[in-house]
Amino acid sequence: MHPLLLSFRGFKVHTYGVLIALGVLLGIWVLRRGARAEGMDPEKVTDVAFWALLAALAGARVSFILLHWGEYAEDPLQALKFWEGGLVFYGGLIPGILVGVLTIRSKGLPLSETMDLFAPSLALGHAIGRIGCFCAGCCYGSPTSLPWGVIFRDPQSLAPLGVRLHPTQLYSSLFL
Repeated sequence: MHPLLLSFRGFKVHTYGVLIALGVLLGIWVLRRGARAEGMDPEKVTDVAFWALLAALAGARVSFILLHWGEYAEDPLQALKFWEGGLVFYGGLIPGILVGVLTIRSKGLPLSETMDLFAPSLALGHAIGRIGCFCAGCCYGSPTSLPWGVIFRDPQSLAPLGVRLHPTQLYSSLFL
């Protein structure tokens, strides 16, 4: 829909990246408020979020590279250009959870209560990130004739242009 938020002298700000960052920041804000309300140390909970996020980003990037190895086989250093896009949500989920659990334990936080704190934050962050997917035109749905189908017209969109598609990104954002 609107993959590029702004461009100035060759510097590009992609809507997807801005919305992912916004989702992370709002998710951490909700997490810290929840921690205070539950009598947990917000700093410790934020540390868990930080390390889990790093692990999730690394896993998401590695998964993308493995799934698109043909694009990187001749010049593997291109894989380091993460700013050009390329993350797979489910590739980051397992490393993020594993590192999160390990960090929760290392901080001496109660496991189930801390994980309960993360649920609304993750849902909020993911919902905002899916709106970023919609703006970028990635993760699009199948063609449809339904009236709420969306037609992508921006040539920088990752979706096929001029085809009415299910807005699966918005479905998942709404129903998280």
